[in-house]
Amino acid sequence: MVINKKAKLTREVVFLLLPHEIVSKYLAPNFRGLIAHNLVERGLGQFKIAKLMGLSQPMINKLLNKPTEYYYGQLESLGLSKDDVKRIVELAAFNLYKGKRFEYLTQISSYFNLILKEGRVCNLHRSVSPEVPPDCNLCQKLFQVVSDPIVEEIKASFQILISEKDAFKIIPEVGSNIVASPYNSISTEDIAGFSGKIVKVGEKIIALGDPVKGGSKHTANVLSIVKKKFPHINSAFVIKFSEECLNTMKKIGYNVITVGPHKDLSMQMRDLESALESTSMQPDAIADLGGLGIEPVIYVLSFSATEAVKKAFVCLQGK
Repeated sequence: MVINKKAKLTREVVFLLLPHEIVSKYLAPNFRGLIAHNLVERGLGQFKIAKLMGLSQPMINKLLNKPTEYYYGQLESLGLSKDDVKRIVELAAFNLYKGKRFEYLTQISSYFNLILKEGRVCNLHRSVSPEVPPDCNLCQKLFQVVSDPIVEEIKASFQILISEKDAFKIIPEVGSNIVASPYNSISTEDIAGFSGKIVKVGEKIIALGDPVKGGSKHTANVLSIVKKKFPHINSAFVIKFSEECLNTMKKIGYNVITVGPHKDLSMQMRDLESALESTSMQPDAIADLGGLGIEPVIYVLSFSATEAVKKAFVCLQGK
């Protein structure tokens, strides 16, 4: 009888995993592998990566022995979007590379809290813990998101922007903005952007406001329309229009869609929708020719805000 009780206790311990254990066992190791690979791509050695990540050098070596596609495959099989994972990994690696370990911890912890709170790992939890009640909503009640991953992504993209000494040359006269959306939403209310414009003052770039959800209306509308047709595009960065920039983009293989000129401001979004309807290839940029009272600009598009900014830097070649 005592043996049976012990056996029952052991079985319950094995199957009734805590949400934290799900993250620790199934998610965190794969994210660490991807972050380690990202840091290698940034030019860091294993000992430096180990120090930044708080792991041993042999553990880093073990993580690097598996290719990135292995880790993406593991996480996709657990129900996470590859695009979403890439964005989080890019931001986490950026913070570690800059020595911002507290920001890294905050961002990764907030992301894990977010996916738990949104129920994105509920199926995984129930598959490995059949004892979890079907109507369990513990994570929705328990976990709080301290830092919004999308807002943090925009902050990081702005830091990348101002770190480039010639970046002021691609800021439009009317100002710029950087917007980003969650991978699973096209609502402008969910799209984060700077509450004020990004402007150039001399050779400096200043943000007139902070990145918040719903912070940008016009650029958020552009992104929302693009994302309806191409759901893997999660970010847009507005840069100065120039034929030289467009030629550079096309020369290196960017797919650029041209829109306009518009009869008036009310036709701008309709013209964009029409242009997108006629293309099947995901665009890297949209060249908006403007119109009466509308300055022409280029919207650089990518799966993340940090990548959109990096893509835009091709227009600085030769400047």
